[in-house]
Amino acid sequence: MITGYTEGKSTYTLAKEFCCHKNTVSGILKKNGVTVTNQKAINKLDVEGAIAMYENKCTLQMIADKYKVNPQLVARSLRANGVRIRSGRWEY
Repeated sequence: MITGYTEGKSTYTLAKEFCCHKNTVSGILKKNGVTVTNQKAINKLDVEGAIAMYENKCTLQMIADKYKVNPQLVARSLRANGVRIRSGRWEY
């Protein structure tokens, strides 16, 4: 886990690999002296590409899966760039 994180994998990706929650990964890393940030995930997300996908009716989960990040990160990034998040599937 530590090696994966230091080589650039996100806590989200590691959680999927180890079948646990990303907070579990974060806790293990912190207990082992690793500084945990979400910068790796932010760097993986192509915000312009994510905006284009969202405008083309892709869901947050679909975008997150493409960039291998958390859907909440996608939503925060879209909001930070002035995109209104749809409230439900009836808005597609």
